[in-house]
Amino acid sequence: MIVRDHLEKQAIERPNKFAILFKDEKITFSNLNTFSNRIANRLLNVGVKKGDRVVLLFQNCPEFCVAYFAILKIGAIAVLLDFRLSPAEMEPIFQEAGVSAIITNVRQKVFIDRVLKTVPTLQHIVVTGAEGEDIRDWHSYEEIIEKESSEKISIPLQEEDESLYLYTSGTTGRPKGVVLTNDHLTCFPETLHHAVLISEQDTHGLVLPISHITGPCILNLMVESGMSVSVIEEMKPKKILDAVQNHRITFFHSSPTIFQMILSIPHWERYDCSSLRAIAMMGMVVPEQLMKEFGERYPHLQPLRGYGTTETSPLLTHTHLKDGPRKMASDGKAAPRVELKIIDRDGKEVEVGQIGEIIARGPQIMKGYFKDREATAKKIKNGWYHTGDLGRFDEDGYLYIVGRADDMIITGGLNVYPSEVETVLLKHPKVQEAAVVGIPDPGRGQVLRAIIVLKHGETATHREILSFCKERLASFKMPRQLEFKDSLPKSSTGKIAKRQL
Repeated sequence: MIVRDHLEKQAIERPNKFAILFKDEKITFSNLNTFSNRIANRLLNVGVKKGDRVVLLFQNCPEFCVAYFAILKIGAIAVLLDFRLSPAEMEPIFQEAGVSAIITNVRQKVFIDRVLKTVPTLQHIVVTGAEGEDIRDWHSYEEIIEKESSEKISIPLQEEDESLYLYTSGTTGRPKGVVLTNDHLTCFPETLHHAVLISEQDTHGLVLPISHITGPCILNLMVESGMSVSVIEEMKPKKILDAVQNHRITFFHSSPTIFQMILSIPHWERYDCSSLRAIAMMGMVVPEQLMKEFGERYPHLQPLRGYGTTETSPLLTHTHLKDGPRKMASDGKAAPRVELKIIDRDGKEVEVGQIGEIIARGPQIMKGYFKDREATAKKIKNGWYHTGDLGRFDEDGYLYIVGRADDMIITGGLNVYPSEVETVLLKHPKVQEAAVVGIPDPGRGQVLRAIIVLKHGETATHREILSFCKERLASFKMPRQLEFKDSLPKSSTGKIAKRQL
């Protein structure tokens, strides 16, 4: 997908339609194309070339969108970094990628000065919000979109050209740069059209961090379909519901934690959410009870699910709208052009209903990890991407994920999947969040420790929760330790960070 061509097409066919909505700010397709041309021309004028790496370092905002399209227009590679990363985490990425330019907010001034001393390739800095600031020979974003040439960019681009480096969270080691090419960018729009029939009439809510794969995916879908995108500044329930009401959002996806928070917000009935026709809960463990509760709260919409990774562009499965009600517990069916298998430890495909590792093959699979052949070879074997996730198929080809292979707990020689226990805990009417981990035990090897967060205003005893579990779980799956907490640690996408427990 040559993103530049699609944006230019929308600017011609729908020049006055709003592409980006952010609070009270609105940017038409025509202006989006013009602004991104101006940033692109400035980058070219100062020496940024096709194939150069340009860092985008923003929280959710319209400037990210403009800069993203500008980078792709000249055939440079957008290196997307989460603004919550520490300088110590980001600096090695700048060095590894040989970054030549950065586009960010002027608040990153101290960090930029630090990186300039250690990354000789970094030559060009564009900052937003620079009014009244001494930015030396750096470039003001606002000045560029006001004064720079908006001439059309005509640099030849190919589908096989690299377009994105997306650094993983590093929960299993140091962050690795997922390399995606232009043809990978086709996959998400193709899948969403297949799943929920996206059209120019839709407004998609961009809830998750724009700097993760979500940002490019939604923006690519926008220019491919002509829909609008509501960029939501923070993953806070009130801000999400405000955007749904004010921008008439029709669809958005997020992690289960965010949907639980939305259900818990007081005076929810004051928000007009009638525009929503579907939502998607994405995550390793999505409680069926949560989906049911959300559907009951908002009966005019269909809760859906999907599964994938940054390395898979990102969706491997999704729930079909027509199957939503009866397959609510499933993570969906294979996306277009995706092949999925469940294999055992010997690499042999298992029978329907049996649990094993999920592996995938198709055009969605990343080119590889940047400058890391060893890590790439561990994940992609004979063309198959090994997810490290465990799951099973039902007779209709729907996938059910039971957890990470390395999260599996072996207690007394028996396998326990934490998601099984978490699902039971989350069915308790007083429990809002739950996480189950294995802890060393001299007699059984490991035992289960459950950490739960109760719903606001609720109280419960250890005996009450454990009695509930005892009625629904085999004895070897019972938590041996139970702890109540006010909150659980979260990743930047709102997922529970178990490694911190």
